[in-house]
Amino acid sequence: MKLKKINFIQWHLYAGLFTAFYVLAFAISSLLLNHDAKIENTHTTSTWQAMVDIDPSLSDQDLCLKIRDDLAMIGWPTDWKRENNGILNFKIVHQAKESQLSANLSTGKVNVNEVGKGFFATFQALHFFSGKIPNGNLWLRSWQVYQWLTMIIMVISLVSGMWLWIKYVRKKKFIALFISIWALSLFLMLWL
Repeated sequence: MKLKKINFIQWHLYAGLFTAFYVLAFAISSLLLNHDAKIENTHTTSTWQAMVDIDPSLSDQDLCLKIRDDLAMIGWPTDWKRENNGILNFKIVHQAKESQLSANLSTGKVNVNEVGKGFFATFQALHFFSGKIPNGNLWLRSWQVYQWLTMIIMVISLVSGMWLWIKYVRKKKFIALFISIWALSLFLMLWL
């Protein structure tokens, strides 16, 4: 019986370590969001050029998507606008970077100015990130799996932790205190 308890507590510890990064990331990003921290970098970090094939039959939005895919860029196209001189300007954005693209529709030449948002802005963006991102690599897409595993493990850990505490503490006042705190936190979550 003692060996089972030790193994169970050890499993509980490892589960907590597995979920610790996600809980910290969620907590820190919540603080950054709630206090409206100005943490984004706005300075261009790199500039480059490329050539792409332009299909004139595509709409501006589809052309932005095609250019993004041809350049193997990660993110969502936004703010596209076709100028009178045959230049299509748009942005490709994601959690860590914003790129301003300017595509010459007659020559296929694309100028790209990239702005890395910085560590804290990227960290803050994890709060909303679901792992679904256009052209994202396996590492980015695995975030969704990590989120689900974390949630499942947290629920199992909470239930098993309560069970361990109730089973081995065996003091009614602690059990009543725990149930009261749990009910209050549940009420606050539902009310707020």
